[in-house]
Formats: sequence, C-alpha cells, structure tokens
Amino acid sequence: MQGTVVQIFVTPNRGEPMREIAIAHATEHRGLMEDRYFGEQEEARRSVTLIEQEVIEKTNFLSKKTRRNIVVKNFSLNSLVGKEFLVGNVKMRGVELCEPCKRPSKLSGKPGFKEAFYNCGGLRAEILTTGEIRKSDVTQDGEEMINRINAYQRNEMFHPLTCQIKSTHALLKPMEENGKVILICPTCNHKQTNWPSVVLWI
Repeated sequence: MQGTVVQIFVTPNRGEPMREIAIAHATEHRGLMEDRYFGEQEEARRSVTLIEQEVIEKTNFLSKKTRRNIVVKNFSLNSLVGKEFLVGNVKMRGVELCEPCKRPSKLSGKPGFKEAFYNCGGLRAEILTTGEIRKSDVTQDGEEMINRINAYQRNEMFHPLTCQIKSTHALLKPMEENGKVILICPTCNHKQTNWPSVVLWI
C-alpha cells in the first residue's frame, strides 16, 4: 500500500493554532521538531499523529482544525496499529487509533468533531528513525518496505546486505514479524532490524 503526504502541521504550544509547514524534522523517539509534544517522555510512543485526507473531505472541518500532524492520501491508517510503515524515509510504528474528542470543536468553535471522526480520527505513531518528512513524500506499509529491500538486494549497483555473523552466509531476506520488518539470514536465522537508509531509496 502506497500513499502520499498531503499536508504537515505543527504547533509549539498546546491549544495554539496548527501551522502548516513544507518540511518536518522527525527525531527518533522524540517527535516532530517545533511541535507541542516534541521531546516529552510520556508522549514518546505516540509522538506524531496522522489522518486521512479522504476522511477530512467528508466533513466540514479543515485539515488543520483536526489538530493532526500529517495528512495522508490513499493510505489506510486504521490497519497500522502495531505495524511499522514509512513516511518518506522515516520509519514509524502505529501505536493506537486517535479516538476523536471534543477539544478540536472547542478550539475551532465548530461543533461535531467527535461525531464526524468517529472510528476514523487518525493514528498515533512512534517515530523509529530520524529524518525529514516533506509534502508529496510517499508513504509505504510493511509490504512495500519489503519490496524495496528486495529491490536493493537485486541491484548490482550496491553491495547486498549479508549476515553480520558470518560473511559467507546467504543474502539477508526481509520479512514481517510481529508487525516489524526484519532481515533474517536463511542459513543461521540471525535477525537484524537496522539497515542503511539508502535501501529505502531504491
């Protein structure tokens, strides 16, 4: 499943209007720089929020009034709880659905937010790698991540990823395990979860 980043919003303080930006600087386990939850320890596991443009378009709310950080298109979010995915080259893990509350209605002066976004209020996610997120970036789920890793392994321009235990072992194979994309050695079953960022540019 591939989608697109449509808009990005941050605000430095709780309750203040969301500000649209072209580039967000995401920091591993800390959140988006310039956003209200950046660096808060208790918010580390849900340091960024996403919402679907298609859902917003069915309501009378503007994107920034939803108070979510990232608006995506053609990317279903409800199925990503507990799973890893990519926004641009930033890896994230879905933590929980954003259950809509009455606060956006209170701040915007427009009633009905909780009802309009029932069961489709977006996703809270943990940022797993540091990087930049830009408008028009591609979003990808675990299946697409696996496809990119396989493409990298077949590309003769790059040195393939091999087992860290024994260099004579076979090429590492990507797979999903408990919602995470991992690399596994088919010879000794050694597993690793990190790989060069260039892998995801293929």
